[in-house]
Amino acid sequence: MTAGIAVLFDYLFQIFMFVAFLSLDEYRKQDDRLDCLFCLRAKNPKGPRGFFIRELIEKYYIPFLFNKKTKVGVFVCFFGFLVTSIIGYNNLTLGLEQQVSVPEDSPVYNVRMIELYPK
Repeated sequence: MTAGIAVLFDYLFQIFMFVAFLSLDEYRKQDDRLDCLFCLRAKNPKGPRGFFIRELIEKYYIPFLFNKKTKVGVFVCFFGFLVTSIIGYNNLTLGLEQQVSVPEDSPVYNVRMIELYPK
């Protein structure tokens, strides 16, 4: 019941509140106000600076990612993982051995064995 109410309120929050907060944030940006202290205006509003990581991504990572050899390599790796998962799925056994689930030196072990194997 609680989980259902939580999902309902989360849905309503995303439908009504999130869009409203995004529009208020856009008005704040257009008025050159600060992020956390939105009651204060920025003295010298600047656009985003060029970041070191952004330059690395644009110069090296994106061309590497869209290279034809990289695309083929990613496809081969994905297909290999898929085939390995399918093969592994067929070899799975259901359940859990009771001797493994409770250590033998545990006081619960004797009680559990009596319940499982009554005399």
